Amino acid sequence: MSDLYGGGIKELAAADSAATSLPYPDYSVSIDNPFCGDRVDLEVTVTDGRITGLAREVRGCMLCQASANALVESAVGLTADEVETVAERLRVMLKGKKNLDWP
Repeated sequence: MSDLYGGGIKELAAADSAATSLPYPDYSVSIDNPFCGDRVDLEVTVTDGRITGLAREVRGCMLCQASANALVESAVGLTADEVETVAERLRVMLKGKKNLDWP
């Protein structure tokens, strides 16, 4: 189990530089995991079709915190379509496929 938290997961989970809320978000969503009780609240601002602000509040495990921080660090500046492309590639990777054709 300790291998699960290697490879930078601890550092990414501890990188607590993201805001927990935005003053005037365009969108917000709360995601609950009914199996373990984790919860992530996201707030997003969008300007001209691009994400310009992203805040998160996490009440969950280290993996949940690391995932939310990775999202905040990588999604600002992207369009919704670009975020969906990354999410789909991640889903494919998690299913064990090797050829992802990353840009």
